[in-house]
Amino acid sequence: MQQTLLAISEDTELHIEVKGSSGTSTTVELTANEVEEAAADTPHDSTLIVVDQINWTRSPTGKITTSGGRIRLWDEWTPDEERLTPTRYRYLLPPTEYLYVEKT
Repeated sequence: MQQTLLAISEDTELHIEVKGSSGTSTTVELTANEVEEAAADTPHDSTLIVVDQINWTRSPTGKITTSGGRIRLWDEWTPDEERLTPTRYRYLLPPTEYLYVEKT
């Protein structure tokens, strides 16, 4: 689960990044945009909120109910480069260097 919130008062913007898990979180997944936004030199503050250890149940109708959880908050948060680990790459496919194409 993830959610980005923007809180605005008269002269302040607060960007709030929220991550959640039913497990115990020692890491969170961040997109490149989330890291760039939090690290940007702009007139706003960033806060990271992690809610983990969330209890959930699914009813026979499929409805999910949640409860509990541990809330941790890092105010004036900027991603520390030493704590970031790349876990994915996006590969742009070459336009014509393939060997085989099958149309279905």
